[in-house]
Amino acid sequence: MSERALVGHLAIRVVLGLAGWLSPTGAARLVGLDPQRETAVGWTGRLYATRELVIGGAIATAGAEARPGLLHWASAMNVADAVVLGAAGLRGRLPAAAAVPSVALALVSAGLARRAASRT
Repeated sequence: MSERALVGHLAIRVVLGLAGWLSPTGAARLVGLDPQRETAVGWTGRLYATRELVIGGAIATAGAEARPGLLHWASAMNVADAVVLGAAGLRGRLPAAAAVPSVALALVSAGLARRAASRT
């Protein structure tokens, strides 16, 4: 398992999770969303943050046998996130200033998870 890829993947999950949980509107602003216009940012941001923290915790505490499988699932989830975010950006439902970095981060996280899972 690539330790650096694992640490990078977990760092992304923890940072996004904590930011989204502690300040969902602040996290939304960082990716180009307007919390005044997007009134659901608070509760949806915390749902997303919870997901990130739980997945990161599961991967971090998993045994050597279970961890690669969890990382493959996490990678698939990040690819799905990138598809949804990219589609929202292309349809004008998400500003380009939010869509581009969000898609990039989801793909980086997916790649790190795949690399960490394949290096067993």
